[in-house]
Amino acid sequence: MDLNETFTRNARLYNEMRPKYDRSILDNIKKYVKLDETSEILEIGCGTGQATELFIPTKAKIHCIDIGKELIKICNHKYSKYDNIEFEVFQYEEYQSQLKFDLVFSATAYHWVKQPASDKKTYEILKDDGVFALFRNYHINKNSYFYEDSQSIYEEYMGKKRNIESINYGIMNKELFSIVCDYEYYWDSYYSTEDYISLLSTYSDHIALEPDKRYYLFEKLSELINNKYHGKVHKEYLTKLEIGKKR
Repeated sequence: MDLNETFTRNARLYNEMRPKYDRSILDNIKKYVKLDETSEILEIGCGTGQATELFIPTKAKIHCIDIGKELIKICNHKYSKYDNIEFEVFQYEEYQSQLKFDLVFSATAYHWVKQPASDKKTYEILKDDGVFALFRNYHINKNSYFYEDSQSIYEEYMGKKRNIESINYGIMNKELFSIVCDYEYYWDSYYSTEDYISLLSTYSDHIALEPDKRYYLFEKLSELINNKYHGKVHKEYLTKLEIGKKR
């Protein structure tokens, strides 16, 4: 199974459990591009619209694409009352548009697209004075004892330790785009045992596990959370945003 297609298998959980994005992202983007009802925006890899929601107040025309059919179904239902938002099933490498966009953005998704073709496409469909924005949530867990305690469980059922996510400080192609903003912020979230297992059920590497191994992985993690952490998991996140303009 192609990992970048696994999200669609648990589309409902993805919509419920994946974190949203802070308003400060939109505030920073608006410093570099005017967004109003005359603007055209393209979102690459919209998932179930967690980031899409940020841009509704701009009243811009928002074109959203994702490879997941079930994800797009949820988006169409979720945002059905907005005439300025459209969702389509597309792989970005195959996406064609006659439009030039004021803003192209992607939220925790652009690392899935093929390069260098996708960077070149983004450059071509962006207006000369447009903005390219990439933002992504990273799981850092730098102070989490639970993270350390769960490593042996991952080794047993996934065959490897669950590494702290490496942070890519060079998200954007600097040969094509000049960086005008590099912004990051840290935040925390707390999950009940049930919610944490639901969150894990949206991660591609967990979905791709053999069903038996996934069942026992989740069972052992639940026991650890309930017995040692009083039914609560503290997760630490870093959100990074890069804003670029065409060179």
